[in-house]
Amino acid sequence: MSEKITINQGNIQGILNAPYSKSITHRALILAGFSKVGTEIKNMSTGLDVLATKNAMEQMGVIYEKYGSKYIIKNNISKEAEHIDCDSSGTTLRLMTSISAFMNLNCTLSGGKSLNIRPMKDLISTLEFMGAEINSDNYHAPIEIKGLIKPDSYDLIINGDKSSQFISSILILTSLFEDMETKITIREPIISKPYIDLTIAMLRKVGVSIDMTKNNIKLIGKKRFEKNTFEIPIDMSSSAFFIVAGALPGNSIIIREYNRELPQADAQIIEIVKEAGAEVIEVDNSINVKYDQLIGFEADLSNCPDLFPILCILGVFCKGKTKLYNAPHLKYKESNRIKSMVDNLKLIDVDIEEKNDGVIIHGGFNEKKSVEFESYEDHRIAMAMSILGTQMKSEIILNNWESVKDSFPTFFDELNRLVK
Repeated sequence: MSEKITINQGNIQGILNAPYSKSITHRALILAGFSKVGTEIKNMSTGLDVLATKNAMEQMGVIYEKYGSKYIIKNNISKEAEHIDCDSSGTTLRLMTSISAFMNLNCTLSGGKSLNIRPMKDLISTLEFMGAEINSDNYHAPIEIKGLIKPDSYDLIINGDKSSQFISSILILTSLFEDMETKITIREPIISKPYIDLTIAMLRKVGVSIDMTKNNIKLIGKKRFEKNTFEIPIDMSSSAFFIVAGALPGNSIIIREYNRELPQADAQIIEIVKEAGAEVIEVDNSINVKYDQLIGFEADLSNCPDLFPILCILGVFCKGKTKLYNAPHLKYKESNRIKSMVDNLKLIDVDIEEKNDGVIIHGGFNEKKSVEFESYEDHRIAMAMSILGTQMKSEIILNNWESVKDSFPTFFDELNRLVK
C-alpha cells in the first residue's frame, strides 16, 4: 500500500540541520574497511543507501565500533560474503560488485526493484576482461560472482557516458592490487566527473599513488590503506533541496558547516540559484539564500544530474524559460526522473517539455483544489515535490514519501520545523 503524507504549507525560514554526505560516506566505509585498524569515520550519513554499504562491508568481517558521533575500525576485511543486499542503492551495487569480484566467490548482489533498471554493462564487461566470471540478468542485477578477478597490471578503457560510479568502482578495486600499476582511459564524454575527482581525492588520502590527466588515470595499488580519519562534510545533494527552497518567494534559509575540502558535484547548486536571481551570501562555511526576483536559467547537468528534480521546481517559479539539459542518464536512476518530474508538474499545468536529456520549463503553474503527487519510490522526486507543495495553496498529498529515508531520513522533520 502506498504511504501518503499531506505536505505542510507556508514560508520556509531558518537554519537547516543538514545530513552528512552520502557519496563521501559510501567511499569512506569501503576505504576504511581496507585500511589499518584505528581508522575513523566522523559524522557518518545515516541514509538507507549508506547503511546498505555498511552492512555489505560488515558481512565481509569489517567491525565499525561506534563512539559518540564517530566510528572506529576494529577489524578490517577478513572473510567472504555470500549475499549482498544493496537495497535501493545504485552506489552500493556498483562499488560492491567490483569488491565482490575481487573478494567474494559465489556471491550474489541484489536489491529492490528500482535497482534492476540500473545499467551495469560497462562495469561487468570491464570486470570480465580482468578475469572475473559474472552471471547477470542481461547486465542488470541480480549479479552473481562465479569467478574472481586476477590481480595484475591492467591497461583499461571504460566508457564515461553512462555512470561515473563505474570508474570509481574500478579505481577502488585496482587500488587493492599491491604494487601493480593500472592505467585507465575514460572514453569521453565523461558524466558526473566530480564524483571521479572525489574518489581520487579519497584514495590519495589513504596513501594511494594516483594521477589523472584529462581522461587518463594511472595508479599503483597497495596491500593495505593507511590509517586515517574521514570527517564527513554536510551533503550538498540533500542541502540542495533547501537551498532552492530558500530561493522561493517569501523564503530564506541558512546552511552551515559547508566544507569545500572534498569535491561535491552538487555544490554547483550555489552558482545555479545565483544565476536564477536569488540572493546568496557566503561567509566562511555558511550559505545564506534568500528570495529575489527569479528569472529563467540554463543548466548543463552532465556533472550534477541529481540536481535535476529540485531544479525543475526552481524553474517553475522563474519568469521565462528554464532549460535543464545534457543528462540523458537521468532515465536510469531510481526512476526515470525526466518523465517522473514531467508527469508530476503537468498535474498543475506547468508548461514543461520533455527532452531526451532534460526538460524545458516556462515558469508558472495553476492551483488545484487538491493534488496528489507521485514519488515513484524515488527519494529525490519525493523531496522535490514536497518543496513545491509547501509553496502551494492546494491540498498537496505525496505518495510513497518514505523513499526519502534512502538519503535524508530527517527530511520531513526539517521541512516541518522550517515551514512557518
